[in-house]
Amino acid sequence: MYCMKKFFAAIAAFVSSAAVLSSLPACASPQVLFTVSEDGTHYIVSGVSGYKSGLKDYVIPQEFDDGTHGILPVAEIGDEAFMNCTRLESIVIPRSVETIGIRAFMCTRLNELEIPQSVQEIGFAAFAFNSMFYEVTIPSSVTQIGAYAFAYCTNLRSIDIDANIQVLEEGVVQGWVTSSGSEVYSSTLLTQISLPAGLEKIHEKAFSDNFLTDIFFDGTRAEWEAVELFRREQRSVEDVEEGQTETVEVFFSAEEKIDFYTIEGLTIHCSDADLVYSGGKINATPVG
Repeated sequence: MYCMKKFFAAIAAFVSSAAVLSSLPACASPQVLFTVSEDGTHYIVSGVSGYKSGLKDYVIPQEFDDGTHGILPVAEIGDEAFMNCTRLESIVIPRSVETIGIRAFMCTRLNELEIPQSVQEIGFAAFAFNSMFYEVTIPSSVTQIGAYAFAYCTNLRSIDIDANIQVLEEGVVQGWVTSSGSEVYSSTLLTQISLPAGLEKIHEKAFSDNFLTDIFFDGTRAEWEAVELFRREQRSVEDVEEGQTETVEVFFSAEEKIDFYTIEGLTIHCSDADLVYSGGKINATPVG
């Protein structure tokens, strides 16, 4: 809940700052800033100074020298480093980068996104509200993807999650559903998602508000059916003072899982079978 409050607070700040910037002339040229890590082993891309909307493309160096700490690798893109760089269309992330921080590229306009094999962690809402790129591949080096990492990316059509993750968190590829009269439609274009065989749990809202047609799962049918769907709920703590709560994970029953995937036109492609959920059953067609 704390993260969500920060997330929506950041959105409000973005709208406010955009209104102010639109009334000001371009002044200082944008400059990407670097700080050295606490342990002194690497540099962190920490932000952009000057007129942030003037930054249209940037190649992050693999190494940097601030004149004090010497030449060190650039291993982190810090929290909110490029957030609200509203005209940023191109970014090159070097193979030295291991961490992409919270909201690092939120509200930018990246035309393409290439995440190198060096990246291990993608933070909360790291690429949320990007309106331009069409597809994303998350490499096997990634072991953690934060909630809402690719939420509200309105032109995203497919995402290949090859990451070494066990849990797909809330809103990772959250869509944007709107309505007009009796018609309900998605303002996002995501129709395909690829998931790794090692996946064990999927949050019920991991890819909600998208009209998916295909889920490609790298494992077998048996492995897919072992993947748990879950939600998180606040519950009272027993034998403690009144009012205290804890967050617990609640898993779907078999019937709830079938109902969840009973979406017209959706096919789950496993390595040994194609699955369609309908009428309380799983209809399987062997592959090959």
